[in-house]
Amino acid sequence: MEWNSVVALVLSLGGFAAFVTVAVNILKVIKIKGVPIIKDGDSPKWTGGITLVGIIALYVTKLFLPSFDPGLIDKTLLEVATVATYILSFVGTLGLEKIIHTAVKGIPLIGKSYSYDRQLAELKANG
Repeated sequence: MEWNSVVALVLSLGGFAAFVTVAVNILKVIKIKGVPIIKDGDSPKWTGGITLVGIIALYVTKLFLPSFDPGLIDKTLLEVATVATYILSFVGTLGLEKIIHTAVKGIPLIGKSYSYDRQLAELKANG
């Protein structure tokens, strides 16, 4: 298989692209000693680099195993990316819910909080 065909094949793999995108976004959030692994504005470099590694890996694989079909791996990567996206969305909403709850607690009807009511009662009782 020639190089151009491998490049076109990798670029057509939607699961690979989705996985790379999710992986880069996760690495943007993870920090080591307070510094993100992928800094703001560096995502295109990382995405391009990972895609290049994928192209080279598939090219080498196709040299030694010409019948290799990346379709199954691509489906798996798409599933991993989909599940990771749902998990990250869920985790994100947990943080968002906490912020919203803090902002609206104590507001009648929409901000009902029994713990907030107890805190207010304790403050009133203690002066």
